[in-house]
Amino acid sequence: GRTACSSEEDAAAYVFASELKALVGHADPSTVVAIPPGHYWTPEDGLVCYYNPQWLRDDAYAPWEDASHKVTDDEVREAFTEAVQKRMMADVDYGFLLSGGVDSCIVSHDLLPLWRKER
Repeated sequence: GRTACSSEEDAAAYVFASELKALVGHADPSTVVAIPPGHYWTPEDGLVCYYNPQWLRDDAYAPWEDASHKVTDDEVREAFTEAVQKRMMADVDYGFLLSGGVDSCIVSHDLLPLWRKER
């Protein structure tokens, strides 16, 4: 998703929120701007792009429409599990807040055996 930021050129403060309703009463709506995916913000540099993959900047990017682009179900599963494992870095035990959606259920399904194996 996008994060909202309220700022003015010579602002005394900056406020950030993941939902616009959190800014009500704290910011003039005309000063609210969205921070796009792959960016962060600093008072010195403003918006800074740190991640700009081809699929994000090119609306016509569709490698799956190329007949030579073949990816198997097993390759997708392996890449997903590797992505979950890559993010398993914590000094404390893991916790899950499940929304009941498919994505959080799949992550927790892959995380549990990886966590058990790591212990």
